[in-house]
Amino acid sequence: MECLFRNSEILAPIRSSGCETAVGYQRRMMKMFKAIDVWKRIDARSAACYRCFESLAKHGYCVQSRDIYQLPFDSQQVQNLEKQFVELFCEEVPDARAVLYSTLEEAIERFDAEFGCAQSINSLDTQNLIARALIATHGNTAEAAKMLGLPKPTVKIFRSKLMKQGRTIPSAVATTVHPE
Repeated sequence: MECLFRNSEILAPIRSSGCETAVGYQRRMMKMFKAIDVWKRIDARSAACYRCFESLAKHGYCVQSRDIYQLPFDSQQVQNLEKQFVELFCEEVPDARAVLYSTLEEAIERFDAEFGCAQSINSLDTQNLIARALIATHGNTAEAAKMLGLPKPTVKIFRSKLMKQGRTIPSAVATTVHPE
């Protein structure tokens, strides 16, 4: 009989030859996750997709990232986000990157509480505040985040956007800050 045992109790049949112990089964399941996309409509022109995982071994949920899509639809953006999703998964297992929660809803709520401000980076006022805080702290994202009361990842995302554009912090302020 092909089966999965824990102690001397049969847990489940398996398809390989022989039987698998509970320890072997647990080792196999530790690296397995189920990807779950949860969509949230933001407004008539945009939506957010929460890229979630369920740990099959630990029976918990976490959110790896939140992707924002806006009309008009950009197929290149979709390809880039999908590539980033897979890269993040390969770099680090989801339950090492984020805390596991007992429900998907709780995982999303906690993710929004921690990273919710990242979406508002597109606001010119937010960009001005972050850029000024980065200047005041000489580019220190942790100090700038503390100064503004924003999550550190929000400031890091803004700073990395500037770096990708080849802009320094003072030049970023010159181009984003309204004259007072």
